[in-house]
Amino acid sequence: MSGAFENFVALGRRRFLTDMFALGAMVPAWSPLGAAVPLTDDATLSVFDAIPPTLHQAIRSGSLRSDIATYVERAAREAVGRGKPLHFPAGTYPMTTWAPPAGLTVLTDGRATVFRQLDTRGRPQRFIEVFGDGVRLWPGGSATIDGGMTPRGLNATAFNSGIRVHARRGARIARFECGDVYGRNLGGDVLETGCDAGGFLGTCTIGSVYGDNVYRNVLSITGGAAGSVAAVVQQGGCGLCVLDIEPDPTSARVGDWTIGRVEGHRAAVAGDPAAGVNSVKIASLDLDGSRRSSVPPFNAGGVSERASPTLFQVGLRYRNVGNMRIGNARIANMLRAAIEDIGEGSRDAMSGTISIGSLVIVNCGAASTYEVVTQKTRTLDIQELNSTAKPSSGVATFLGGFRGTSIRIGRGKVNGTVVLETKGDFVANRLAVSSGGASAFRNVQGRLQLAGSQIATSAVAFDNCTGPIDVADSIVQAATLSRSSAQPRVSRSRINGQTVN
Repeated sequence: MSGAFENFVALGRRRFLTDMFALGAMVPAWSPLGAAVPLTDDATLSVFDAIPPTLHQAIRSGSLRSDIATYVERAAREAVGRGKPLHFPAGTYPMTTWAPPAGLTVLTDGRATVFRQLDTRGRPQRFIEVFGDGVRLWPGGSATIDGGMTPRGLNATAFNSGIRVHARRGARIARFECGDVYGRNLGGDVLETGCDAGGFLGTCTIGSVYGDNVYRNVLSITGGAAGSVAAVVQQGGCGLCVLDIEPDPTSARVGDWTIGRVEGHRAAVAGDPAAGVNSVKIASLDLDGSRRSSVPPFNAGGVSERASPTLFQVGLRYRNVGNMRIGNARIANMLRAAIEDIGEGSRDAMSGTISIGSLVIVNCGAASTYEVVTQKTRTLDIQELNSTAKPSSGVATFLGGFRGTSIRIGRGKVNGTVVLETKGDFVANRLAVSSGGASAFRNVQGRLQLAGSQIATSAVAFDNCTGPIDVADSIVQAATLSRSSAQPRVSRSRINGQTVN
């Protein structure tokens, strides 16, 4: 690769010299360390042309330890001035921090191009910071970001992120584009977006973001009017979330984001009461609490697994989101819950419709707890639910909800209690319930409607369900049909072996 690159540069320079001799002059461009560097007329500029030749081999071998940000900044300014992309050949580029200028396009040699952050001496410092409009980081390609975090905590501040795109107060970033990012040993996030309330961050187009030993989140979205992300994948340890969509109180509202595959241990779509989230679409979500944490484990700002255990024991947390749609979801091995609406404060707005095409819950919750909790959610719509593998027979599937909450299930299977308590409605079609010695439905205060369903329990089918109960085209086998409940209205069904209409 290096030989081919050297031939490429030599060819460009020979072409330049031929042109200059024809014109009878040679005009140098910028001159690192006082050395005149001739420009090429190739389609791209090479960052190597701005870096002293004595450093090239160390960059290629990954052995360079000095900060080359000054050379990179000069090359970037020249590339923007000439309207050409800036090429980073395969190698490792050490810097403490770098802010690409507006309008810069960066090209790489794929994952073999590595940007490594140097020791920030305990100070929070994002690595590549984008504050200007029109920056394109290896569009359609990829690169590696190495944050230099060590097990002893070097560069682990929670804010030593790999790439940060942020619209500051009074600034406008209409578009940002980035290819695939492979992050490793990062003391913050692999990639984060943000926007002050007085700024504007428009459309972000991002490839796949991978994280291997990430102190905070693989992808953190705290701002952006619109965005699309191909995938977010936790490949190794991760301290907090694989995906965290969570604007700060001083941020602008997060707009509409579409994300392909999300794979990791935890995710959050948690709008702040002062700055919510419009809408989120996720094609597939695979969360497993058994995936390992970062080394060192996350411990910043008073947040740690020991200080805030519930934050680390839920698969998907959400709050103050207009609408969220997930195609297919599998959530496994969560000590507290698979999904939890954490919006119960007086300033929290009602979340709109949370829609999930297929939801599989495996080994989530603990005795006398639940798998899914809805607090201030208007509608939870699950087209297909499979909740048959529970860690304890005392784990219920649904809990909570304001009076305006509606839980709707298209079809599915549930072991144990389906609803422990809800103030809202519960509507299900083609739901198979096998609750053993537990009540199938308890404390449903709103409407409870079943159609085409099967309920089998040696206890009570409807226990203290005070709203109207409608059962149609269903089969119910229970020791007691109802207790302290509204009298069920049954049509075209079999109740304990007898046809009721």
